[in-house]
Amino acid sequence: MSKILILYGTDYGHTRKVAQHIAEVINERGHVIELVQGNKPPRDFTVYGFDGAIIGTSIHMGVHQISVKKLVKAQKEALSKIPSAYFCICLTAYSSKAEDKKQVESFINDFLKYTGLKPVVSTAFAGALRYPHYNFARRYMAKLVARKVGADTDTKQEHYEYTDWNAVNRFAEEFVGSI
Repeated sequence: MSKILILYGTDYGHTRKVAQHIAEVINERGHVIELVQGNKPPRDFTVYGFDGAIIGTSIHMGVHQISVKKLVKAQKEALSKIPSAYFCICLTAYSSKAEDKKQVESFINDFLKYTGLKPVVSTAFAGALRYPHYNFARRYMAKLVARKVGADTDTKQEHYEYTDWNAVNRFAEEFVGSI
C-alpha cells in the first residue's frame, strides 16, 4: 500500500471533481490518498513522505494556477524521487482538431518545463462550462473557445460537462501501474 498525493488547482471546482475521482480509483486499489488544494496547502507542506504524486491544474485562457506551478517547482527535488503524473483540465481538450491537440500539448509542455516535473504519464481532459458563474469577460472568452472547439455556447445553461471519465480511469490506472 502506497501513500499518494493528489495536488490540484481549481477555479470553479471541476478539477477538484476529477482529482476526487482519481483518488477513488486509486483508493480502490488499496492505496492511501491525500488530496491537497494547491492554493491552500498546509503550512508545512512537503512532498517528502509520499510514494507518488499526481498534479492537476485547470487552464483558463491559457493559464495554469500560478500557486500550483510555484508549489510544484518548489517541491521539484522531492517530486524527482517518486513516480508522478500530471493532468490538466481545459476545454480545448474537447476538440478533435489537430491544431487544438497541438495547443493542448503546448499547455502540458509549458507546465512541465516551468516546474521541472518529469511525470510517468501526462494528459489533458476536457472540463466543464459553468457560464452563469463567470464574470462577463470570462463568459465571453469561454464562449469563444467553446465555439472554436464545438462545445455548447448557450450561456444561460447552468452546467455543461465534457470530461471523458473512462479516460480519467485509464490515466489513474496507468499511474497506479507505475508505483
